[in-house]
Amino acid sequence: MDIRQLRYLIALVQEAHFSRAAARCNVSQPALSAQIKRLEEDLGVPLIKRGNSYGGLTPEGERVIAWARRIVGDADGLLDAAALLRGELSGALTIGVVPSALAVVPLLTQPLLVRHPELRFRIVSASSKGIQRGLDDLSFDAGITYLDNEPLKAVDTLGLYHEEFSLLVPEEQSDRFDDTIAWSALDEVSLCLLSPEMQNRRIIDRVFAEVGITPEPLIESNSVATLYGHVRTAKLCTIVARNHFTSFGVAPGVALKRLDPPHIRQQIGLVRHETQVHAPRVAALWDIAQERDVAALVTESAQ
Repeated sequence: MDIRQLRYLIALVQEAHFSRAAARCNVSQPALSAQIKRLEEDLGVPLIKRGNSYGGLTPEGERVIAWARRIVGDADGLLDAAALLRGELSGALTIGVVPSALAVVPLLTQPLLVRHPELRFRIVSASSKGIQRGLDDLSFDAGITYLDNEPLKAVDTLGLYHEEFSLLVPEEQSDRFDDTIAWSALDEVSLCLLSPEMQNRRIIDRVFAEVGITPEPLIESNSVATLYGHVRTAKLCTIVARNHFTSFGVAPGVALKRLDPPHIRQQIGLVRHETQVHAPRVAALWDIAQERDVAALVTESAQ
């Protein structure tokens, strides 16, 4: 058994497809299949349900994959630690981020790149549940997600800022709306919203229920950019987090209106799996987040 075989097994489980897993590992499909078969022989148990295609893990495989993730995570941490002893920190850091927090990511990645210029980042837009899954299977090194409402499991958390909601409207319709709009008035507004699998949408739906309305959005999408496009071109309205404008400001053609009451503030934070506490790349990200007053930077940039 060698660690390469464990990496192949992890890739296969994450991709659920032999060809995609092989491409991800930069090997041929027969080579990947042969190494996983050899791992099964070395361990003396079947790991994969085989058929015409990947059929998932056997019960034995479910036990082995947990060990594989731990071993590979420790090995990667060892490589990072050795690099840090040489005075450098390199490699890729994969961060899962809920769509409403994507604009805030540069507040952390930019200073981290200044401190460790050999680092590289992969930023993945994901639902809060997708981030939990990514942390569990170690496909994400860290996440930026909601800390309230839906419990997170086996993670360390670090609060960054509180998200507040606004109504984004077409600029030419701005005069139709007061500067502050009641949530209950949105029953009369043509909306486009994030899709129901996103926690942002579930939070919004709970507020709608609290004020006694059930709007039916004309457009649903898991892409914030798609919603912005429909505000500008289809003349719909959407509900956004004010921190969306941290990096870019309010774009031409749209206007922001405050939503109140009720006044909703949701905490957004950095998360890491409890096994990643000592991983140098993750620890470096954590240090930057603790040093930076992200809440103040978000407030300042969004004004």
